Amino acid sequence: SGIPSSLRTLKIQRNWLSSLTAWGHLTNLQYLDVSGNALESLDGFSSLIHLRELKANDNSIRNIDGVFGLNGLLSLKLRNNCLTSVDFEGADL
Repeated sequence: SGIPSSLRTLKIQRNWLSSLTAWGHLTNLQYLDVSGNALESLDGFSSLIHLRELKANDNSIRNIDGVFGLNGLLSLKLRNNCLTSVDFEGADL
């Protein structure tokens, strides 16, 4: 990907994205806004070890399994999604 690994903020809202891949090299990312897309999951975010804030409002997200390994995450915003339940069992909160 052409995105530099030193990137700390990424705003890619309202682009009709249905999936997000190739996050492995963005280990310095601290703020990510993917609001207003067509995402159904947050899978593949486990490599974002420095992520502090994730905004994923207005998508079609069904579960939040992809964020449980993000120990540095301070803010998670998921307004207006398709969540039916959230299971925090085993999550390190």
